[in-house]
Formats: sequence, C-alpha cells, structure tokens
Amino acid sequence: MAAHFQRARFAFRVKLSIFFEYKGVVTTVTRYSEESKMDDLEKNPFMAKYADKIKELQRSDPEVFQSKLDAQKESKKKRKSKPEESGKKEGLSLSEKPQPQLLKDFVQQKKKGLDSVVKVDMLKELPPSEIERIWKEYHKDKDRICAVIPKQVYEKINETSKNYPMFLYALPRKTGFEFFFAQFEGDSCYFTSLVNYQAYQENAPILLTMTHYTELQDDKGIVLLTGELNTEFISVQDAQFLANQLQLFYATGDTERQKLLDIFNNKPAEFKHMDIIKMLQSAKVGDESDQGTPID
Repeated sequence: MAAHFQRARFAFRVKLSIFFEYKGVVTTVTRYSEESKMDDLEKNPFMAKYADKIKELQRSDPEVFQSKLDAQKESKKKRKSKPEESGKKEGLSLSEKPQPQLLKDFVQQKKKGLDSVVKVDMLKELPPSEIERIWKEYHKDKDRICAVIPKQVYEKINETSKNYPMFLYALPRKTGFEFFFAQFEGDSCYFTSLVNYQAYQENAPILLTMTHYTELQDDKGIVLLTGELNTEFISVQDAQFLANQLQLFYATGDTERQKLLDIFNNKPAEFKHMDIIKMLQSAKVGDESDQGTPID
C-alpha cells in the first residue's frame, strides 16, 4: 500500500510539472578533485600574480600548499553561506512557515467508517428519504458540504475514478479562474490549489476532502457524501462548485468530458487547461445529462 501512495505522489508531481511549467531543481554530486581545487586557485584573479610563488610552494612543501588550498576552499564556502544566513534572520523560510495538513500525510490516513459519524445500525432501520433528511440536518450548521448520491451514480463515479484518478478543476473568480488539482484515493477525493502545489509540490496542503461512505449502498441504494474544507482558503460555496464539477466529469458519462479525463491522465502533453473552461461554459444547466446529485 505504501508503494501505491508513492506512485500516486510521483504522478501528482509529474503531471503538474508538465501542464504548468513547474521547474524542479536537479542536483548532482561530483568529486572535488585536487585538480579542480588547483583550477579554482589559478583562475582566481587575485592569485594570478603570485603564480610562480604558488608553484614553488607546491614543489618545495606539498603539505603547506595543501593546507592553503583547503583554507581557500573553506573561505569560499563561508562567503557563499552568508546570504542564506542573513535571509533566515529577515524572515521565515518556506519550510519554517506554518502549513495546513500535508497532502501526502492526509492521503495515507486510513479512512474512518460511517459509524465514526453516525450510528449506522439506526440508519439501517430507516427509509432512504429519512436518512437523507438526517444527513443534511447533521451538516446544516457545519462548514462542510454533503449529498446523498444514488447507488448507480456513485458506481459511475467510482468506476471512472479508477481509470482516471486525477484531474484539474476551474473555480470562477472575479478576475478569471483559479485552478485546483484533485486526486482520488479509494472512496475519497482530495483537492489542493495550484498555488499551494507550486509552493509545496507533493506536500501541498489539502483544502477539500470529499469522502463517500458506501455502507448503505447495497441495503438502501444510496451513498453518503461529506466534504471537509479548510475555510481559511475556500468557502462552502467554492466546495459545492468543485463537488458539482466533479460529478459533471465523473458521473454523466459524456464522451467529450471523458476524453478530457483520459488526456489529463494518459496523454499529458496534449492537455490544455483552457479546454476545461470551455467545457464548463458550454455545459447546459437545464440539460438532464448535466444534472448531478444536489450538493448542500
């Protein structure tokens, strides 16, 4: 299971690096040879006029020469480290800043069952309509979203998510759109913003967690959805829009939307994020195929 999460985090990192030009840093470790030390010393403009004396010292007393080389190297290191030290004094580094819970840690947590929220045995004695009323009442005064999803709708979402576990979503803002990345893991889906991803990469904080409880799927023909969100970054209305958008792509079976899912997951070089916006703009609210389960 741990290996699976590692692959998911790797895919998360790779796909967004392609679509949004995230530039990682590749470092290599090379042996700092005696020749390279000598080259550095000879290239130093302040040492050029002493070239003859340097060579004479190297010939007559190798140990003293070596100690001077090491001292010069150490001095060079200290000069490079000073800007970093001064920067730390002026403000917190990225790793020192307080962060919300991290994506990789959250995803690896084992999902708690429906019985951690409500008494499942009692719900099983009630008709679906009454369960829906109780579920919505439970969420009414909380900063969460919820829905009661018909079994056949969730089966479509679940089937699609296994083939296309990752996707990009667009949230309308006053000056354009804010993009969110989402990753399915089992019956849960985790959302983070691209801004957070660009700052923290695979450690991006989760802003919305959508959990589907399937305990009543067979007996009652319904799946209970709850969405926990970080209200410091997104509103309940934002979360509702993202949840409805997820259904638009994962539950309707529309061929054009399925095509976008396939391109994002399997042909990332061909993906264009503006296609998502065009798809949202062309979606007909009154079209029966666009009407998913209402999100409260």
